[in-house]
Amino acid sequence: MENQSVPQHSLAELAKKPLNGLKEQQQQQQQQQKRASNNSDATAEALESNIQKLLEKNSDLTRQLENSLIKISRLRKQRSVLLDVIVKADKNDYADDDDNDSELSAGDLDSDVFSSDEDTHISTISTSTSKKRHLKDEDSPENPPVAKRKKTAQAPGSSSQDKAGQPKRQRSNKPIDVKKDEHGNYILPVQLGRVKLLSLGEIIPEPDFYSQTHIFPIGYAIQRTFRSMVQEDVFTMYTCTIERDEENNKPVFCIQGEDAPEIEIRKPTPTDAWAEVLRRSNILRKKVYKNTVSGPEYYGLSSATIRKMVQELPRARECAGYQWTDF
Repeated sequence: MENQSVPQHSLAELAKKPLNGLKEQQQQQQQQQKRASNNSDATAEALESNIQKLLEKNSDLTRQLENSLIKISRLRKQRSVLLDVIVKADKNDYADDDDNDSELSAGDLDSDVFSSDEDTHISTISTSTSKKRHLKDEDSPENPPVAKRKKTAQAPGSSSQDKAGQPKRQRSNKPIDVKKDEHGNYILPVQLGRVKLLSLGEIIPEPDFYSQTHIFPIGYAIQRTFRSMVQEDVFTMYTCTIERDEENNKPVFCIQGEDAPEIEIRKPTPTDAWAEVLRRSNILRKKVYKNTVSGPEYYGLSSATIRKMVQELPRARECAGYQWTDF
């Protein structure tokens, strides 16, 4: 048999085929790597962009938080200042009650000018301070004391004026609304200005149990704060009640301090009762005592709200001679 020979060019082509396939695979792998690299670069850029946005948002939130904390701190300081003002106003109110009421004239005791249920503490600071300065100036050696004129009730629609002709600021004589239960009875106790009303009591339409300007219900009870009779420069809670003297058939005005329950003051009029409290307090404080005080005011009987509530009690219309007030 004759030997068949393979052409040399065919062998060369066969040798090139696997090399070409390997190159193609390498090129495909390189292209895939490039695409993957491009994708990873895009992902990294997206992540960096998101991180930058989050950082900016976090910075904004941090600034807002800092501003909020500054506002909170400022509000807390303002609250602290307001509380101090309120405390000082309370002290000034009590001091003025003690000093001014001890100098009321007899005409003031039955005056309705003092009816007030809506006293604001902060507005009292300037008025109470000016009152103290005015009293000091009047009592100074250069200005000897002058006789005080009685206060008179103003007619409806009229207003009093000061020396400069300006209208004076008066306390409100308008009663406030007190909640009632389903039976139409007032819900007690209730805080009315400086007085806490505990009980309205019941009306006895006999001459000794009312006056021209006030009704004295038996069982009436209130609480209010005033200077202690046994502790210097201390305020305590006083319970004021109206009881009936069965033997003499007259009202008895009783006052008892929370810090001295063993001391019970019993007097025939509210002025006498509160004058005794003031006398003991002034002796303790070594202060000159003046023997007039607004008993009806301190008993809450001059309050427009309490007067309205008392007038709504049964048998109030039977009190002949009492000047009825339409609120």
